[in-house]
Amino acid sequence: MNEGATHSGVLGSETGNLSVPVVNNTTLNGLQVDFASRSYSQRPWWKLWGSGDQYIEVPGSDQTDMSSLVYSTLNN
Repeated sequence: MNEGATHSGVLGSETGNLSVPVVNNTTLNGLQVDFASRSYSQRPWWKLWGSGDQYIEVPGSDQTDMSSLVYSTLNN
């Protein structure tokens, strides 16, 4: 999943958007889906107590297009 990507950009060569693995570390119809991922917690500046929200992203995904990212995980 890629917030900010256009529909044609997902299939094309659009870069600059961070990707989030929706399905990860599993096998679907014989294809291994295994994206590298990074988890972190971030608290908004206005939230003075409690923990932050949990986020997961594919590191470096803003430097490549979505099609190449998916191809690289299915090709390994």
